Amino acid sequence: LGLCFGLSLVAVKLGYSVALGAFLIGAIIAESKQRAEIEGLIEPVRDLFSAVFFVAVGMMIEPAVVWQYALPIVFISAAVVLGKVASCWLGTFVTGNGTKTSLRVGMGLAQIGEFSFIIAALGQSLHVTSEFLYPIVVTVSAITTMLTPMLIRGSDPLMNWIERVAPRSMMAHLEIYSRWMGAHHTRPAASSPIRDAVRRAAIQIGINIAFVTGMLIAAPYVSAHVEHLLPAVPMWLGGTRGLAWLGAMVLALPVLVASVRKVRAMSMLLADVAVPSSTKRSHTATVRSVVSNVVLAVVLLAMALWLVVLSAILLPPWPVLVMFVLLLMTIATLAYRRLVRMYANAQAALHETLSQPPE
Repeated sequence: LGLCFGLSLVAVKLGYSVALGAFLIGAIIAESKQRAEIEGLIEPVRDLFSAVFFVAVGMMIEPAVVWQYALPIVFISAAVVLGKVASCWLGTFVTGNGTKTSLRVGMGLAQIGEFSFIIAALGQSLHVTSEFLYPIVVTVSAITTMLTPMLIRGSDPLMNWIERVAPRSMMAHLEIYSRWMGAHHTRPAASSPIRDAVRRAAIQIGINIAFVTGMLIAAPYVSAHVEHLLPAVPMWLGGTRGLAWLGAMVLALPVLVASVRKVRAMSMLLADVAVPSSTKRSHTATVRSVVSNVVLAVVLLAMALWLVVLSAILLPPWPVLVMFVLLLMTIATLAYRRLVRMYANAQAALHETLSQPPE
């Protein structure tokens, strides 16, 4: 206990939170041989401070504030439940678990923990968040925690209902993928040439994403310097920042198109290697198609989310954004071959430059 309070005090003196110091000393003590004995000795103190902690949390909530922000609380709670169920289901399913198991995992993790109280209180004490945020966070945590037992109990009936109403072909593809992943865990690794090819493709995709990342990071600075030259850009054109984002995305189109092609090729290669040929050619083709499409969808979704996060400061209003996205898709469709050729020429020139011996 002396170490716990002492390191917590040191963390506060260094400008960090009390929770960080307590967490660090807990991680350190967890490695000691006396861990079980220590847990038994401090259990009464832990229960006491747990009660004090939750009483203190409850005293910091004003019911009037909760009622005032009832609508945001409902929407945030719904977003937390739906978002965590969907994301946890997807992560569990992609790694090779069945649909029912994945849904149980998603339903069981559809809440935000009490550590969010500490984060919200820290933000309030540092005056970086508004005062109304803390009661909202605590209320959302309480609502989602109370909903969790009901969600867990209803996971199997919900999955049974989904299996009845969902298209049979879709459920069959999901079942084929989960069976393949389950069998793939016990299969030996792919041959070295295949791993090298996949590794090369992954490195090239990473370099391309890093290039696009640099362009999107530089776009706000370009927008700030150009803003005084074009002060009257209307909002229906997205303003200066919206045009800067559009310009960056147009310049990055050859790289993005090439990255999508490389991701598609890599997913097909992984599917061909991971799914061996069988006597039933149609069955093999179906499994390979499912594996390839799942890998392609997951990687492209991750790339899209990364681009959205980088573009958050520049994105125009959603009607303008939809127009810009449609424009980019049109350019990519009409100039597809030219964009691919531009990327290939640039890659060849770069390779030629780097392969020349120094003078």
